[in-house]
Amino acid sequence: MESYQENNEIIKDNIAKFFQIGQKLTIKRTYLNDPESYPSYVKDLYKEYMFIDFPTKEGISVAIHPEKEIEIISINQDGIYTGTALVTEVVKDHIGGIWITFPDYLEKIQRKEFYRIEAKFPVKLMYIKNDSVVEEINLESFNISGGGIAIISKNPIMKNEIIKLQFDFNGLKITSKVKFVHAWYESDRKR
Repeated sequence: MESYQENNEIIKDNIAKFFQIGQKLTIKRTYLNDPESYPSYVKDLYKEYMFIDFPTKEGISVAIHPEKEIEIISINQDGIYTGTALVTEVVKDHIGGIWITFPDYLEKIQRKEFYRIEAKFPVKLMYIKNDSVVEEINLESFNISGGGIAIISKNPIMKNEIIKLQFDFNGLKITSKVKFVHAWYESDRKR
């Protein structure tokens, strides 16, 4: 019987198989006690190292220091995993990015309970203050699951605001207050 630890960690032998080129990551600068999380992705894999894109905040690269440890958070089909890696080199030329070691282990921090399906339909986002709508924005969904919805926005969504969404899905009209969980920046859109 597997122990709890073995069941909830990906051990070093399987780490290299876990990561793929293009895989989205979230990076935390633990060496600075920075509470923020920054999106990145895997640009290349080589032996015991990964080359990742510079983490960004609102499209601007965030400084990462060589020889420091960072936290990596990644999502795959069965959950969200975290581990730590050492920054070995920061490359600032035209291909720019950061070489990091593979983590020694990945720990599952949340299981994936709901299957996500790609679904594109109109979504109305409303910012609420004192039970009144102060701003409405028409957006589009990217995917949906029993646990949430991903929406596409060209502008940042305000994190600490009360948000209500309204949309039709499979003949159901849904209106619900939601909690902002995560943003991912891509050059042509925001999720």
